[in-house]
Amino acid sequence: MDLTDDLAAGLVVGLAYPERIARARTPGSRTYLMTGGTAAELAAGSTMVNASWLAIAVADRTRGAAAARVRLAAAIDEATAREAAAGLLVDGEEVAWRDGDVLARRVHRLGAIVLSEDRLARPDPAMVAAAIAEGVRTEGLGLLSWRPDAVALRERLAFVHGALGEAWPAVDDEALLARFAGVARSGAGPGPAPRRPGPQSTLAAARAPPARLAGGGQPRPGRPGTVDHAQWAADPGRLRRSGCPGAGGEDPGCVRLDRRTPDRQRLR
Repeated sequence: MDLTDDLAAGLVVGLAYPERIARARTPGSRTYLMTGGTAAELAAGSTMVNASWLAIAVADRTRGAAAARVRLAAAIDEATAREAAAGLLVDGEEVAWRDGDVLARRVHRLGAIVLSEDRLARPDPAMVAAAIAEGVRTEGLGLLSWRPDAVALRERLAFVHGALGEAWPAVDDEALLARFAGVARSGAGPGPAPRRPGPQSTLAAARAPPARLAGGGQPRPGRPGTVDHAQWAADPGRLRRSGCPGAGGEDPGCVRLDRRTPDRQRLR
């Protein structure tokens, strides 16, 4: 294609330093984002302040500065930027926890620069679960809506855990947050994910009972304590049906939770 001298110079710089191709954060701004992810700033009064794209040849950043100072650059357009940094062009799906909600989108990027984005109609359920788990990990269990029966069950489980030890699951905040952290690291919950996710998971979905977030789990015969803590805390009926952890619930030293900590105790 035919290039002006300025665009030709910018193309040469961009091919040499594709990670320094930068786009203005807002029109007319002196601050730019480079494809490498670093912010860069033009000096006050620069003649390139209205350039949407730059190919930066020289920039430096002093210790503690939020952005690098642009020393030498050429103004370019988006087409030249795409050509010079073609190896940094990426299309992909992103599902992440942002600003108190799950953001699900398909993104077209040039390195760290988002060129375009569209909301995902059907995000990967495993990615949604991991994003929600990350939200719970970073914002705490207060993000969830705990039903009264789930709160009561956590209290009963805390009692038997303290009295009988690791045969019963720990369901305190620290244990449940560790559980969610594991989900976030693995990128998927241990149980089935939602079958029909909407355009994006909303805060209301994130505040559903923990069973939605962590999946299901049952005690494993012969392996005390291998229980899905969040699932049990969210579904009291499940725990009552399951009996106590142990080999088939037959361990004579371990009886059903309702016998250990009944919902109601008759006073004589």
